[in-house]
Amino acid sequence: MLRRRASLTAFGGYWVFPGGKVDPADRTYAAWLRAAADDDDGPDLYAGEARTVEIPDHLPSLLAAVRETFEECGLLYAVSGDPALPERYHRHSADWRVAIGRDAGAFEALMTAEKARPQWEALAYWTRWLPPDDVAQRFDTDFYLAHAPNGQQPSLDAGEADAFQWVNLADEDRSGLKAAPVTHFMLQHLRLRLAQFPDSRVFIDSVRGQTVPTVTPLRHTVGDVRYAVLPWDEEYTTLSTTDTGWSAAERAAMAGLPSRLIVPDELIRPTFSATPESPE
Repeated sequence: MLRRRASLTAFGGYWVFPGGKVDPADRTYAAWLRAAADDDDGPDLYAGEARTVEIPDHLPSLLAAVRETFEECGLLYAVSGDPALPERYHRHSADWRVAIGRDAGAFEALMTAEKARPQWEALAYWTRWLPPDDVAQRFDTDFYLAHAPNGQQPSLDAGEADAFQWVNLADEDRSGLKAAPVTHFMLQHLRLRLAQFPDSRVFIDSVRGQTVPTVTPLRHTVGDVRYAVLPWDEEYTTLSTTDTGWSAAERAAMAGLPSRLIVPDELIRPTFSATPESPE
């Protein structure tokens, strides 16, 4: 996890997962990759592999995740037919990251120059969080799981973060991490799910075969406390005007996890309202 610099307007001083928003360059690169994969005479995107790697619909999001993870903590998910890529990665990754931080389009240029492609299949689509449509600024967020690439160690960039650390899920409740409620929730969720599997690889493989759930929190105020109410909360159906699509079994699977998150005052924007009908 990375700690964002305190001087930043958004989540300054908060611990976050590596990541960031989808850039137009990610969409352009995704369209090129999809077209190239369909062209039998096109460039070899598979580095000598059989052409069996799926091109998912959410490829722009995956490319953004790969690009931002490399830029922010130095872990590069990429495959290449050139055995010298790992050596060049260790020599040049700092310069590559600076270039990508200045221009997201530099990531596609890097992959082309290195005869590589982003290893999007290394990322397992864990869950999607989508605020209700009455929120003025919506963060449609995809969460992915992956093991760190072999032979690589994370390193801090000199941009938005001033510290980083691996978080032991067993100690997360006592870690004192200053993080957004959804971030703490994701750590709790991971800890709960990992405990149900013999190891993390079996767990991540199980995630690859799941239907990706979409979590749409609802805003709700009780007294002076503002909550984000989650689909498995017993009051969710009375607060929501639309069907969540969550089955009883899916809601039951979230037992043991919080069903509503307290939203700290410092994260409240002026557009926050207690009910979906409020015009503010």
